[in-house]
Amino acid sequence: MIDDLSASERLALAVREERRCARPVTVQMPDGTEQQVRCGSRLRDQCVSCSKLVVGDWAAILRSGVFAAPGASVFYMVTLTAPSFGRVHRVPRTSGSPNRRCSCGVVHQSDVDSHLRGVPVDLDGYDYDGTVRWNRDSSRLWDRTRSRLRVLMPRMQFASVREWQARGALHHHVLIRVPASEAAPREKLRGVLASVVATGYEGTRVRWGNQVDVRRLTPDGDAAKAIWYVTKALSYLGKAVADGSAANVPWQLTARLSRAASLMPCPTCLSRSRGRGTSEARPGCPLPAHRRQGAASAVVTVSRPTTDAETGETSPGWSLTGLTRTAQRAARAAWALRQRFTALPVETTSIATLATTSESIGNSISTWQALQPPRTGPPALP
Repeated sequence: MIDDLSASERLALAVREERRCARPVTVQMPDGTEQQVRCGSRLRDQCVSCSKLVVGDWAAILRSGVFAAPGASVFYMVTLTAPSFGRVHRVPRTSGSPNRRCSCGVVHQSDVDSHLRGVPVDLDGYDYDGTVRWNRDSSRLWDRTRSRLRVLMPRMQFASVREWQARGALHHHVLIRVPASEAAPREKLRGVLASVVATGYEGTRVRWGNQVDVRRLTPDGDAAKAIWYVTKALSYLGKAVADGSAANVPWQLTARLSRAASLMPCPTCLSRSRGRGTSEARPGCPLPAHRRQGAASAVVTVSRPTTDAETGETSPGWSLTGLTRTAQRAARAAWALRQRFTALPVETTSIATLATTSESIGNSISTWQALQPPRTGPPALP
C-alpha cells in the first residue's frame, strides 16, 4: 500500500510514474514474448514522459555543437520573425517589462491583459489567410536563407528552432557556428538576412519581417545563455496549437487561423491540382499543414555531416560529437535490451559505446528498430 511507504519511497514512486510512457506500444519480440516500447510522442497532452525525452535529446544535440567547438569558432544567435498581417495587442510579459501604449490606445498590464497578447486589434480585419500561408511558405524562405548564408560563410553550421509567436505566426531562432576566418560583421550578416526573398508555393514572394536580430556570441558566456534560451524555445515541441476555451479571445484567433489553414492548399494539394488548373485545398486532405495553422516543417533542424564529392572534404555538421536522435534512441534501446536479455555481454562502458561497438547489442538494436511503429516522417510543428 502507498500509505505504508516512506517519504523517500513515495518520491521514488512518483518519479518512476512521471518517467513512464503514457501510451506504450506493444510489439512482438523474436522469442515470441511481447515487449512495450515508448510511443515517442513529443506532445505533452499525449505523453509527458516522451515529450520531456524529445526536448532533452534536442537540447543535448544543441549543446554538442557549442561546448565541443574549437576555440577558433565564432557563434551568432539569429532571430527571424514573420511580417505583419495586421495590428495586434502589445501586452508586456512581466510586470517589469517596458509598458508602452498599445495601438488600441490602452496601456496593457501583464497580469490583467495577458489573454490579449498577440490577439488582433480588429479580429474581423486581420489577415488570417496571409498568416497561414506564411507558415506554409516559411520553410522555403529558410531554405533560401540558408543558401545565401552558405555563399557568405561556406563552412557555416546551424541549429534552427521554430517557435510560435502569440499571433499564430512562426519565427525562427538560429544558432550559427563558423570558423573565425569566415566570420562576417554583424551588420553585414543582418543585411543579407533582411534582403532574402523566396518564392512561395503559390508563386508569391515571401521575406522575413522587419525584426531581424543578429547577435555575435562568445562560446563560454553568451553562447551558453543562447543555448538556454533556445532550449526554452524547445518547450514548444510539446505544445499543441489549439489550447484554450471557446469563451476567450485567444481561442477565437486560433479558430480563425485553423479555418484559414483548412481552406489553404498545402504543397500536396497544389501539386495534385496543377493538371486541373486550380489552387484549392483538396477536401479531406490529411496533410498536417491543414491542422497546424499552415505549418508542416520540422520543429528543429540542424546541419548534417557532408562530404564534398569533388574534394573529399568532410563537414561535421552541427554536432561535433556526432550526436543524433537516432544515436540517442539506439543508446536507450541498447540499455533496455541489456536489462531484458541478461545473456548479452556486460561491459563497463558508456551506453553510447554499447550502442555502437557491441556486435550482439547492435544486432538486438536492429531487431528493436524493425519492430518500431511506422513513422510518417520528421516531427512537424504542432
